[in-house]
Amino acid sequence: MNLDLDVLVIPSTKHEGIPQIGLQAMACGTPVVGSDVGGIPEIIQPGKTGRITRAGDGEQLANAITEALTNTEATSRMADHGRMMVEREHGIERMLDQLDSLYLRLINFNRG
Repeated sequence: MNLDLDVLVIPSTKHEGIPQIGLQAMACGTPVVGSDVGGIPEIIQPGKTGRITRAGDGEQLANAITEALTNTEATSRMADHGRMMVEREHGIERMLDQLDSLYLRLINFNRG
């Protein structure tokens, strides 16, 4: 059984934080289409790591999904960039560096 996902769609119409499912899909190399609300544009860079549509615009969303499924060369390139972005900006090493920096700031703050 093939469990691959051809494209993940995040069609939110209202504000939300950074959708973890978007990062998880990108980490797996899955193409992502999302709307331009909340934290979605923080992870999907239009034309680079995925496709962005106007929130609530069903026609534009349908077109972006169709393009993601038919323009396989561009979609594959964006999926690769998305995976690399997640590894670079949201990987374990980055998280540990940020946590270390936070702890050092707190230690220095308490000493001062």
